Amino acid sequence: MSGNIRGLRDIDRDREERERRALIQRNRENRRPNQYPILGYGFELGTADSARKETFCQMIKYIFCPYFTIYSFIFAITCAQIIMYTITVFYDYNTDAFLEPEEDTLDDFGAKNPEEMQQNYQVWRFVTPILLHANMAHIIFNLFTQVILGFRLEPTVGWWRTAIVYVGSGIGGVIFSCLVAPDDLAVGASTAIFGITAAMIMWIIMNWSSLEDDLYRTVTLIWLLILLMFNILLGFTSSLIDNWGHIGGTITGLVLGFVVFELIDPPTQTDKYLKVAGYVFLGFYYIGGLVLFYTVIET
Repeated sequence: MSGNIRGLRDIDRDREERERRALIQRNRENRRPNQYPILGYGFELGTADSARKETFCQMIKYIFCPYFTIYSFIFAITCAQIIMYTITVFYDYNTDAFLEPEEDTLDDFGAKNPEEMQQNYQVWRFVTPILLHANMAHIIFNLFTQVILGFRLEPTVGWWRTAIVYVGSGIGGVIFSCLVAPDDLAVGASTAIFGITAAMIMWIIMNWSSLEDDLYRTVTLIWLLILLMFNILLGFTSSLIDNWGHIGGTITGLVLGFVVFELIDPPTQTDKYLKVAGYVFLGFYYIGGLVLFYTVIET
């Protein structure tokens, strides 16, 4: 008999659940098709008349970066990386290498150098590698990928959430790389780019049921998973690629995306508990990683 007794708390919980379901239904009825820039191919095909009016540059923008704006975090960080690359190239210019910074120059400007980070407590090196690149091909590939992905993510979740995931993934990737490869010098924004790719995957997964009417949901998820796995596998083919940093950026990007991004529909109590667990994991990851690096790892 006691199992059938319901208290005031149960009644309140039922009412909250009914209100949540009603809000979800209203949100779905008011949702526009292709509302989220993160999904699909990032552009919609226009009419024949509008296509004839496009310039070549406009066509490239619509295909690769339809949500481009200079008032964004992605644009700001991309400009900073281009400026830093130009400075490092001409700081101690090497005529034998075409637009390629010297290794010593990259070290001077804050490359990941575990020995300096550990022995001289140069903690800024957990962040500055994101701004540096080793050569022309390196920066072109990274920035091309960053712009295409970033300008889909940022208009969907906002600039400050994008910034947190980007910088947090970059730091997380450097920490992981310092733990696994403590003797290697490394630079590049790829730790952060892997992070935002993983975060985009997480956004789709955490909103999977809310996006059931969106045709691009599955296609975008598969495309992002293939892109992520291909680049991680590619990283194991060369000793010059800091693949451990990529893996660390992916791990932190997944969890950061889950705790920082908002759900489309109102969250359940389970969702709230999982977010708390995500924050706990991140605390252990960052604090535990730093403690291990400064107490156990030998550089």
